[in-house]
Amino acid sequence: HGVAVGVELVQSEGPVSLDGDPVTGVRLGDGTVLRADLVVTCAGDVPVTDWLDGHAWAGPQGVEIDHGGRTPLEGVLAAGDVAAVREEAGLRRRPFWSNAVAQGRLAAATLLGDEPGGPVWDDYFWSEVCGHSLKMVGPVPRGEPEVLAGDPCTGSSLLRWWDGDVATVVAVDHRIPVPRLRALALERERA
Repeated sequence: HGVAVGVELVQSEGPVSLDGDPVTGVRLGDGTVLRADLVVTCAGDVPVTDWLDGHAWAGPQGVEIDHGGRTPLEGVLAAGDVAAVREEAGLRRRPFWSNAVAQGRLAAATLLGDEPGGPVWDDYFWSEVCGHSLKMVGPVPRGEPEVLAGDPCTGSSLLRWWDGDVATVVAVDHRIPVPRLRALALERERA
């Protein structure tokens, strides 16, 4: 859909930086410079942890927290874009505003002595991109999706990816209430 309006997706191996003063582009990890009249960045996408240098419990991946928002340092909790949860593949952050809110509430409950019962993240994302509505529940998908409704090549679609028993559901220009989207992601049987 984005290609039709001139969007080009570029994946960078390694960090990116702004080029020029005033800014005239973006320098990719391999040194390639993408020239631009306007650069829009997503605040919070990369955790700012350099002020924590020297602490074993913080690094470039963020600050590790448990399911109560606690860090390995006694009495210190973390929430938001910097918070990372240990998973099978390593530390994983979920830098979206709804996660910052959920983790802040979780950390407050922990501080008040209420042991939290749920996860420290919400794998939900929505955006309007190039005139299209996009909603996603679940981890970033890989591979080919199962088409639940519509046609991803021509318009509105509802898609689901599976990674083992974990599902990701994406609605592109498909009107669906968020609770229904979540229910589709929680289904344990493939169609």
